[in-house]
Amino acid sequence: MADLLLGKKRETDIHTAIPSAIFTISEIAGLGCQEHQLLSEHRSYKVGKYPFIHTWRGFTKGINQGFVKVLFGEDDELIGLWMAGQDVSEYIGPLHSIFRKRITLKDLEDSLVVHPSLWESVWETARNLEERGGEQDETAPYTML
Repeated sequence: MADLLLGKKRETDIHTAIPSAIFTISEIAGLGCQEHQLLSEHRSYKVGKYPFIHTWRGFTKGINQGFVKVLFGEDDELIGLWMAGQDVSEYIGPLHSIFRKRITLKDLEDSLVVHPSLWESVWETARNLEERGGEQDETAPYTML
């Protein structure tokens, strides 16, 4: 509170850095900005989406529902990460540390991931955005978050 009163910039916005989950079937979990918020604030951003079924882990486990949506700001900084699917609430808590480090699209693309894993969805999203410069296939039904 003292830093806020003195006009010092906080490391991260406390309201967007809090992991949250909705325990429904399928679960929804995430942290950071949501796409509707960015649209209403007229902020520039990049969005990438990737279904779990397109990972080898998702395919072999028969996970045919669920996806990850990753949002990056103008400076390619991670500003939102949302997931829908079975047990996604289990993943979102540890992602808080990554979010607070203000990592970028390139940081995510350059990260090492276990193969096969559902986490590859986040990595694939970053890789696809980096290769396409922000263009994403909008025919996929991932617009609910």
